[in-house]
Amino acid sequence: MHLWIGFVLASLVMGLIPGPGVLSIIGYAISSGTRTALASVAGMAVGNFLAMTLSLAGVGALLAASATAFTILKWAGALYLIGLGLFALWKSRAEPSGGTVVESQPISPRLAFLSNIAVGVFHPKTIVFFVAF
Repeated sequence: MHLWIGFVLASLVMGLIPGPGVLSIIGYAISSGTRTALASVAGMAVGNFLAMTLSLAGVGALLAASATAFTILKWAGALYLIGLGLFALWKSRAEPSGGTVVESQPISPRLAFLSNIAVGVFHPKTIVFFVAF
């Protein structure tokens, strides 16, 4: 029972501290609406499930034991998030060359779902969190 209570408390703390997943969901909600935000939440849930499954399969122990593997995954996740940010900046060009303002296209729910699967899977904190329990 004490292990379960520790897991629940740690999950609550991690859920309240905004990380890339929470920021991604909020960004999708603001830029593309409720439907896309809900799809991104579902993608994050699938990504976290996959991270948990990988952790239970031994990837978490490998990351905990190998600083090199952890660094590689951390940089892969960072590069992915940087790529997402650059893509968002590129898509939201506010002023094209004529001085007219063009509204950016909303992100599709499918793209938000797939994107947040990757955010959930490649966030090393999530995998290490699951291996800790």
